Amino acid sequence: HGPSGSIWAHPAQGPRSKQRRGRGLWHFAMLYSAVKQYLVRALRYIKLPELVLNAYIQWKCGRFPLNAPRFVDFVAYTNHGSAHPEVKRLLLDDLPPKASGAVRLVVISDTHERHREVVVPPGDVFIHCGDILFSSGLTCQRRGLRILADFNNWLSAIPCPERIVVGGNHDWALESLSAVMQRELLSAGTLLHDECVKLPHSGIVVYGNAHSSGRSHNRAWQTEEPTVSGNCADAEVVVTHHCSNQLKEAVLAVVKPKVWASGHDHQGHGAQEEDGILFVNAAIADGKYRPVQPPVVVDIQPKVAINGMCP
Repeated sequence: HGPSGSIWAHPAQGPRSKQRRGRGLWHFAMLYSAVKQYLVRALRYIKLPELVLNAYIQWKCGRFPLNAPRFVDFVAYTNHGSAHPEVKRLLLDDLPPKASGAVRLVVISDTHERHREVVVPPGDVFIHCGDILFSSGLTCQRRGLRILADFNNWLSAIPCPERIVVGGNHDWALESLSAVMQRELLSAGTLLHDECVKLPHSGIVVYGNAHSSGRSHNRAWQTEEPTVSGNCADAEVVVTHHCSNQLKEAVLAVVKPKVWASGHDHQGHGAQEEDGILFVNAAIADGKYRPVQPPVVVDIQPKVAINGMCP
């Protein structure tokens, strides 16, 4: 017989050997999954020294490249429901003036302690979709509160008169506070969780929800089921940390907004229209947590035009 015949066949190519090898791979996969789940649970209780975590974040995230051009992703969505609105990546200085009567939304998310690396263009409503912190559960609460206070100082200087913030799953230091303390800490904006607000300057109605899903040790606001009340019924803009199928189903059963802004999925950055809703993912951090993805600017037409908005 030749090399492919039964006499010359290698024992490892036999059906029993393949079965053993398959079982071995299955056991390895099960062991890997168990070890990973154990480490994820263990990380919830580990507290790293601040110097160690700071050094890790500096190595992991870095900073926006020096002298690199600044871009924004721009969508003129004043014709609500228009099919396939164009998303333009523009140099920051080339952002066009908004149409008369439009409201300009400036959306970012997932800054992970690199908020001061972001250049925010002027607009009417600034939106941050959560994950202000990198991993507040890995270090003491004091550090998380200090970063949040710095974020609030930065937020106060944003060139938009109205500012909306929701928490993210990395923001345990924020979730652990009472609702009153959360709002005091982020006093430069309006913090929302399963709440709706009509903004007095722009006149738009915004609903916010911090719920997300995932398997990491960062579990802030990650309840098994999202809490979605009738508060979202009049929302023109929905702001959530994660645009999960679970949350979409719950919210869209109550309201169909013009725009849905979120983050969480770093690799899903961009904007696209689906069933008459513009879905925006404005994660600033990329898949490697580098703060290099651009803000998303969206111009919408409000239900009632309000004078005195940003030109």
